[in-house]
Amino acid sequence: MSEIPTETATSAAANLGISVGTLYRWLANGKIREHGVTGKKVDGRWVIMLIEDAEPATHETVAARIREIYPTIARIDAWGRPDWCSLTDLRKHLTDYPRQLVDETLVRMERTPDVNIVPEANQKTLTEEDWEAAVSLGGQRKHLFCIVQFND
Repeated sequence: MSEIPTETATSAAANLGISVGTLYRWLANGKIREHGVTGKKVDGRWVIMLIEDAEPATHETVAARIREIYPTIARIDAWGRPDWCSLTDLRKHLTDYPRQLVDETLVRMERTPDVNIVPEANQKTLTEEDWEAAVSLGGQRKHLFCIVQFND
C-alpha cells in the first residue's frame, strides 16, 4: 500500500512538503508525474494519488476526459455551441496522461465523424508552445480541435 493515500491537494501538498501553489503548478505543467504522483478532478476538487495507485490510462479514458474538457475550453460559436479549441489549451488539461497516449487518442478520435483536427490557417500566429502541442496527422501538423454537434 502507498504512503500517500488518495487525498485532496491541500493534504497532499503537506505530505509532499511543498506548497499548494507548487502542487498546482506541477499539475498545470505536467511536472507532477516526475515526482511520482498524479492528480485528477473529482466533483470539482483535485484528488492526488501516487502514480502506482492510479487507474491505468487507456485510449477510452483519455477520449472521455477530452470530451469532458472540450466544452469548457472551446470558443463559443454564434449559436452558443462549443467551437474550436487549440491543442495547446487542451493538453494543459491532460498532463496526467503520457504524451504518446494522448497523441494516439487524438488520432483515433479524428477518425470518428464528430471530431475534426485541423492546422491553424494563419501559422504565423503560432507560438513555440502551439507547435509543441500539435499532433501529426497525414504528415501534417495540426493545432485546432473541434467536436461537431449534429442536430437531430
